[in-house]
Amino acid sequence: MRVALIVVALLGLAGMAAAQEDSGRADRPVRVGVTEMAPYATRTGDEAWMGLAPEIWRLIAEREGVAYDLVPLEPSEIVGAVEAGDVDLAMPIPASLSVLDRIDVSLPIHTAKLGLATPERSSILPVVTGLLSLDFLRVVLALSALLLAVGAVLWAIERRKNEEMFSRRPLRGLGDGFWWAGVTLTTIGYGDKAPITFTGRAVAMLWMLVGLAVSSALTATIVTLADTGGTNLSKNLPGRTIGVIEGSNAEAFLEDRVDDLRPYTDMTLMLEALDAGDIEIAAGERLGLEASIDDGGFSFDVQATVLDPVMIGFGTAKGSDLSGVIDRVLLETINGEAGWRTLHGYVATDGTGLF
Repeated sequence: MRVALIVVALLGLAGMAAAQEDSGRADRPVRVGVTEMAPYATRTGDEAWMGLAPEIWRLIAEREGVAYDLVPLEPSEIVGAVEAGDVDLAMPIPASLSVLDRIDVSLPIHTAKLGLATPERSSILPVVTGLLSLDFLRVVLALSALLLAVGAVLWAIERRKNEEMFSRRPLRGLGDGFWWAGVTLTTIGYGDKAPITFTGRAVAMLWMLVGLAVSSALTATIVTLADTGGTNLSKNLPGRTIGVIEGSNAEAFLEDRVDDLRPYTDMTLMLEALDAGDIEIAAGERLGLEASIDDGGFSFDVQATVLDPVMIGFGTAKGSDLSGVIDRVLLETINGEAGWRTLHGYVATDGTGLF
């Protein structure tokens, strides 16, 4: 097993070296284009590069013993620089059909999902809105019917031997049963009404156990109805005024799904428009949205969705010898302990898939 691993490592080194030789790069470092795309790549004040893509590339270069130079590029230049051969490799590259028509993109270092940013709202208003909704009314009616049914069963059992607590008169007796079922469900248990017969107590015990599940489901339903984020927002994108970055995957995904889609040249302009009320939602790659909001000092809520997955990887020229080598070494690096620590440090806590 150890011999096999050594052979694989030697082949990896030989492959990277051969790729450099075949491309006429044996006498110089690999030129790696890099552009700012938080949190995948950001430039610090001292001109250093941080982020998931640079960190993964450093692990690859150290693993393979490859010398390299980082070449800063504008986001609009990076694909063209790879296509023209100005750089040998570029990062981070969001894969899309239009990009794949021009360059090759490696296996993903992360799969980004569409994020939706909205102005922060009062924590009370969503709750009030949810409780006044038609959906909540349906929940109340269904629960009332259940309480009435359980109360009726207990009243029918107790009315002859426990007339003091459960009146024999049907209307009042059903009211007594309804009240008992409600206070038992909510575990308040005033004790003003309680069954005394064996059968009644057996029904009461069963209702207590079932009531735990019903109470939990009721709580979850109320929380869901009070939440204006989650899936509700993503299901109601049509009819909203939504901002996107011009030429982004989010624009391509939403252009046929949204009537009023407004493109912006950069993230800051889009977030400023959201802050000014010119748009209702700012849409984009979620981690990038969150990073830009933090950097700009904005106060927006960001909803995570499962929409429009975008694979972030490394870009190489069409037919480049580096393409296959990068894929293999990338998998080996990410599957190592250092690779997993790097992934966890940047993106693993967001709850989305890494691959």
